[in-house]
Amino acid sequence: PAGESGGAGRHFRFACLTDDPTGLRPEVELLPVPASAAAWHGWWLKACLFSAGCPLRGRVLYLDLDTVIVGSLDPLLRYTGGFATLSASGFRAEEGVIGGYNSSVMLWQAGGRTETSRRLRALHDALSTHVPRCLMRWDHWVEMVVPRAHLIQRAFPGLVADFCTDCAGGEPPAGAAIVCFPRSPKPHQAQVEWVHRHWRE
Repeated sequence: PAGESGGAGRHFRFACLTDDPTGLRPEVELLPVPASAAAWHGWWLKACLFSAGCPLRGRVLYLDLDTVIVGSLDPLLRYTGGFATLSASGFRAEEGVIGGYNSSVMLWQAGGRTETSRRLRALHDALSTHVPRCLMRWDHWVEMVVPRAHLIQRAFPGLVADFCTDCAGGEPPAGAAIVCFPRSPKPHQAQVEWVHRHWRE
């Protein structure tokens, strides 16, 4: 899901990029996968969010569908930079690459005319069918195209947690607003009461 300019007292909208709109709530705007992305699958479809044809404009907060919101997103919605995403450091599922990205959460300004906006459009425009054959993950592509992204954990310490690494003791850490599930278990598989409570609300 992605929201534009969200938060208390501000205009916002919710949108979902998907090829299967079954079960979407009426207040969620559908972002259909364009026909031009027919050759892309899985996480590579995130490139559609950065195409010139994507209707998102203004401040965008993107969350993977397998994230659980457990607190206020207001701090993230106050971000004013060009592009931010998660550092892979501290995520048990990652390859342990120093300085790598995890795009479970992203923040950017859509539709701008800055140098950062140009680079972000390249995430879509430069994504040929050869790239997924050479790179294992969409995150690696983002690292190459946007090498100096702001890191959310650095800008907002403690706001995002990894389920396997940070929640082994039970509840999410104090101050966390988002819990990510980059590998197994996914939220619907986790046998934890607080996950079920937040996942269904």
